[in-house]
Amino acid sequence: MDFAWMNQATAAVNSLRNISMVQGKKSTGQVYVSDGNTVIELPASGFQTFQIVSDGGDWYNCYLFNGVSAVGGIVKVAKNQDLRCLLSTNVPAGGAWTSKLIRGITYTYTYTAIAGATLDGINVVEYKRDVAGSDSSAETDYVTPCLNCLNSGSSPADNGDIVSAFPTSFSGPASLIGVTWQAVADGRAWAKKP
Repeated sequence: MDFAWMNQATAAVNSLRNISMVQGKKSTGQVYVSDGNTVIELPASGFQTFQIVSDGGDWYNCYLFNGVSAVGGIVKVAKNQDLRCLLSTNVPAGGAWTSKLIRGITYTYTYTAIAGATLDGINVVEYKRDVAGSDSSAETDYVTPCLNCLNSGSSPADNGDIVSAFPTSFSGPASLIGVTWQAVADGRAWAKKP
């Protein structure tokens, strides 16, 4: 019996047990995986941390975060593709998925802003996504874990989530033209409302 696959699986699992991030020397980042390590090499310069104030649909409205508190004016930080909420029919046109084919089923998405008080007056604290499948399935999804927006309170629970971002530029969708920061994956994903 050949157990080579077991050695490969063990090496893959071991590499995920030891993940590190290092500052790179190039303008683009890299990921290196070996038998015992995963190293995420960040771009050479420009990484910044931000504190989320409100949800802009395809981006987060943020303040710069200096490690202690939020500073400066509002900065737009683009969300990862799968978390965007503005459709191509919006003005300006957004970059959210209108539909996706997953395991033979086409899922169609619609997005709705959820209102709540925010410091910047945008007053959107998150979005929900209604999903309709070509197999007649339907569900409502929320981004999980939920987005915590900065508010005027002074306790740690009042503080907005921190997101890291790298400098970039967009030629589309229209909603992201002029946005100069892209959020690094922050562990959020859409999940069915329980």
